[in-house]
Amino acid sequence: MWAGKFPDPRGIEALVAVWLAGRRYLRNNASVIDPSCDSIAVLDEHGVIVSVNPVWQAFAGSNGGSAALASGVGIDYLGAVRRAAAGDSLAAAALQGSEDVLAGRQATFILEYPCHSPDCERWFELHATPLLGEVRGMVVGHRDITARKLALRALEQCTVELRHNERDLTALLNSVSSMIGYWDRNLRNRFANHAYRDWFGVDPAAIPGKHIREVIGEERFRLNRPYIEAALAGTAQQFERAIPSPDGRSVRYALARYTPDLVDGEVQGFFVEVVDVTSIKHSEQALQRAQQATQALLYENTRLVRQLLAVQERERTDLARELHDELSQHLTAIRAFAGAIQRDEAADRARSRAAAQAIEDCARAIYEVSHRLMEGLHPNILDAAGIVEAIATLLQTWQRQHPEIACRLSLDHQLVCDAAQVRVAVYRVVQECLSNVARHAHASRLRLLLARRQAADGERLLLIIRDDGVGMEVDAQHAGFGLLGMRERILSLGGSLKMSSVRGSGTRVRVILPNG
Repeated sequence: MWAGKFPDPRGIEALVAVWLAGRRYLRNNASVIDPSCDSIAVLDEHGVIVSVNPVWQAFAGSNGGSAALASGVGIDYLGAVRRAAAGDSLAAAALQGSEDVLAGRQATFILEYPCHSPDCERWFELHATPLLGEVRGMVVGHRDITARKLALRALEQCTVELRHNERDLTALLNSVSSMIGYWDRNLRNRFANHAYRDWFGVDPAAIPGKHIREVIGEERFRLNRPYIEAALAGTAQQFERAIPSPDGRSVRYALARYTPDLVDGEVQGFFVEVVDVTSIKHSEQALQRAQQATQALLYENTRLVRQLLAVQERERTDLARELHDELSQHLTAIRAFAGAIQRDEAADRARSRAAAQAIEDCARAIYEVSHRLMEGLHPNILDAAGIVEAIATLLQTWQRQHPEIACRLSLDHQLVCDAAQVRVAVYRVVQECLSNVARHAHASRLRLLLARRQAADGERLLLIIRDDGVGMEVDAQHAGFGLLGMRERILSLGGSLKMSSVRGSGTRVRVILPNG
């Protein structure tokens, strides 16, 4: 402790002299000497060494002390301490404690102090106890505690490193969004990271020591209990769970893992890791919906192809019948009249004029049939007169065929539609709606509105057709080819078609198309 204060040999001898003890006092007072001390010296009432033990002698000899220093007898121990105490606080404390023991004011005195050599660090522990019996004096022992001090220093360093590692590990665990926790075999928490606050609204600092049901709730504990018991039995667990948010406004999907903590084959508890898989779950659900929609579209496309083939075949049959019933008979009549003229050598002008008139009538009929067929394929009035006039003409013709249905038209005669595809789309939608009303609606009133509407990105065409008939199925599953065709035609032009119908209350079709 104060050895560094004695640069001259006399100072060193004085320091080592503190470690001497009288042999006679050691023999006579062996019962009061602490056998765990290494170097022991017995002092009289004045603080002078009267005897030392062999350890003292060996220490003095191994450190270059003189023979007098090794024997120790007669050296003023307290005097050496007193001289060192002038500039050393530990020496001053040793002096004070030793004097108190000699004076009987203190039963024992213990002090730790360093005594380093140039090549190593050393620490000692000073013990001072009074002699028993009538002889006044005290026993001073110096125990080498270097190993203990080094062990304590290493332990302190390990503790600091452990705390740093624990702090870093805690910071790392708190930075992840997954819940990380540990529960012992009694289901009491030992650690919970900050994610528990986000998942359950519980302060992580208040979780340690709580039972798991206090944290996750009674209902979730009941659901998780089979996995908990399996983990405590030594089997790792993995399962999914839907967990409501603390405010109850949303639900998160979690993948939970329970990993047993095994020590020497015995389960001490289990680790918990709960990962948020909400985005993955939503993606799976979206993929499932997309697959269902794809399957529905595939089914619908198959149905449409079959309907299209049936419609094409029906149209071909109708066209063939029309050509056969209408054109064939007129062509046959023309050939018959022309042959009669050729065979009749004495034909007069009257008969020739009659035959020519018949041929003209047949030609006119052929023209009408051809015109009707061409109008069905593409109405010329759309290009010649425009959409408003074409719709008005179509309605007039339809109303003559169905006088029992009262029609009310609202047409914007200032409307101009330059896009041929838009004109055709509007015309075909009106045709299909009128056909449906005539065949299925059993309606008594019909209203048609065709107008313009201004939007932020340009003008729109608005078409509304409404009847008071029996209504119809408008969902995609029960929709006919005509309705599906109307919708596809409108959507392909960037428009929208909405159909609403209530059984017994009629049907309403609303179409909006960009007019550009």
